[in-house]
Amino acid sequence: MNTIHRRTFLVQSLAGIGVSVLPSFLKAGESGSIPTYGITDVVKSSENDFLYYRVDAPGTPFHIVTKRESTLLKPFTISDEYKTMGKPFPRSTDSNKPVAFVEGGKLGLNGNIEVYDNSDGYGIRYNFSPILQTPSHTSVRPGFLFKTDNAIKRFPPKLVEQFINRGIKISLGKDVESTYYHFYPGWKIADVALDKTLKAEGNLPVISTSNCNDRRKRSQTAAIYGDKNIMIPQIHETYPVGGIVDLNEVRYYSMDEVVAHELFHALDDFNNDYYINSKDPSYANHKKQYIQSGYTYARSGWYSDTQEYINAYEIDKQRMPSDLREELAYQFCGRKESFADVGSSLLGLRNPESTKRFLRAFPMCAEYVRKNILGNEFGVSVSVQGVRDFCPDYLKDIPTNLAGK
Repeated sequence: MNTIHRRTFLVQSLAGIGVSVLPSFLKAGESGSIPTYGITDVVKSSENDFLYYRVDAPGTPFHIVTKRESTLLKPFTISDEYKTMGKPFPRSTDSNKPVAFVEGGKLGLNGNIEVYDNSDGYGIRYNFSPILQTPSHTSVRPGFLFKTDNAIKRFPPKLVEQFINRGIKISLGKDVESTYYHFYPGWKIADVALDKTLKAEGNLPVISTSNCNDRRKRSQTAAIYGDKNIMIPQIHETYPVGGIVDLNEVRYYSMDEVVAHELFHALDDFNNDYYINSKDPSYANHKKQYIQSGYTYARSGWYSDTQEYINAYEIDKQRMPSDLREELAYQFCGRKESFADVGSSLLGLRNPESTKRFLRAFPMCAEYVRKNILGNEFGVSVSVQGVRDFCPDYLKDIPTNLAGK
């Protein structure tokens, strides 16, 4: 669909707490002159409130600690064993320079954690994406935070840089109350009213090509994009009524799909500022350049509202195999949804089956996004052969008279 309680905590010593130890491995190496260490054990507190990740630094093991609920500002900290056992690293003369790296894979991170000397002890930090945030009124599980960051970092850096410059944010929250209803209180009123209808009607399809009406409450969607803000609750409801989905527990590629889909909504909406601020001189210049590039400028500012994309979308709908129409009713009825799904499919950020399904159903839309938007507008090169590496039949059933359009 288009769109962690912050608290610093002191860490106890492991002595005296009930723990269960999960065996791991040690991998130490060098990153230039700065040592790199692996995590050797994962230790869980008896109340499951903390996880302790043991790092065997020379002479003084220490632990990286995550809390059950955390925020981007404090997703983990470092334990204080060094205060009683001696410091494992030489005193640093530059507090901005790390004294060691810890491999983040055991925590679910795609990168290294930095250990630095802050004069009165050691601290740790990790370079999360600048577009990721957890507002101060809410908290999430660390794994959910880490999975979202990993998904952002699988996106092309050129596009992420553009999102940073435009002010796009991904706002995480514990549930729909702290995301959707926090930013848009009126949505809760609408969901409460719709809930009565859903319970009365029973288990009907989410959407049908016969009426193209999405019957879900907003609380039954995994993420929503709007006004440069992608809201993703860790927990949302299932459709029709009764269950919940915890995105901290789902497969890794599922978070890739959720994040990539919403980021493509943000990409689709990329020119909307120019449209809204039409009195700004930069609007006229941008519009002129866009038209000179051979495209019509969309009335709304969204790429999916350009005449070129509309034409491609209508061709795809007419040609779409009958077995896909109801299966992809959400995209068949929603042009913006088709844009987000073909875009994320072209970058290989969806699971293989849904990638093949979307690119088979919307080949003309995919070619418009691949060549005109990713390539010409943002300089992200995606070749046909590159797509065929993970979707072998891409474009192979397109008639010759349409292939060049």
